[in-house]
Amino acid sequence: DRFARELHETLERGRIAHRYERLVLAAPPQFLGTLRLALGKHVRECVVAELPHELTTKRPEEIRAHLPKELQLKIAG
Repeated sequence: DRFARELHETLERGRIAHRYERLVLAAPPQFLGTLRLALGKHVRECVVAELPHELTTKRPEEIRAHLPKELQLKIAG
């Protein structure tokens, strides 16, 4: 999938530039699988959680409710 490859390229550039250390991927389940296949080893190693949900129409508080508990605490604190 072209979009997944483009997303990987963007994430790889960000990793090289030290713009992030850890990633949480949020995408509908089918695209999440496609994205996993497109990500390179180094980017995959940064993924700490995956949210197999369509969240684009959700309000911020609804999105936070889908996050792992440890991430909710960091955002709230």
